Amino acid sequence: MTKLRVGDRVGVTKRDGDGIGYSDNNYMEAVVVKFHPADDDPCVEFDEPMGGHDCEGKAMDDHGWYLTLGDDLSRGIHSVEVLKKGKKVKKKTRNPKFKKGQRVRVVNHYTNTNDMLGTVKGKRIDSSSFCVELDQPHPEGGHDCFDSCEGGCVAKKGHGWYFNPNNLEKTTAKKKKVKPANFCQVLSEL
Repeated sequence: MTKLRVGDRVGVTKRDGDGIGYSDNNYMEAVVVKFHPADDDPCVEFDEPMGGHDCEGKAMDDHGWYLTLGDDLSRGIHSVEVLKKGKKVKKKTRNPKFKKGQRVRVVNHYTNTNDMLGTVKGKRIDSSSFCVELDQPHPEGGHDCFDSCEGGCVAKKGHGWYFNPNNLEKTTAKKKKVKPANFCQVLSEL
């Protein structure tokens, strides 16, 4: 078996022809970022978002995936071709620390939330992600982040989502206050 190392650049093919992760692509390129402690399966960071995870903080959110390789690089669910050996090139990533109450903008996320504004409600207990209450309802339903944040946090129902710090940037944009509609004016416009 060819041994993979952290930093190896690989081409990954899903052998059954289905898409990798939640993408439609059955071939994608990635970099090995870590190995699962229990079974030594490699976790890779794909170049493009594919609906994955963040490999416990080692990859950008929605770009990470554990590969099932079998006894060599071509007999498991995934087939891997090593494209380039070597140390992982240290890339510039935004990994700022966010505080509760910080205003943020969503960037490079696989859901339809790019450029949406929100407020950090807290840090997720089991990962490096943050719960953000979006100013508008999340297009995919969202949640309230309840019981998953350090110290407890609650987002408005349907407005909460967990984001990796690499998918957030600080902003000074204020939350827009929506004036309630004048009921009589609304009726007259009907």
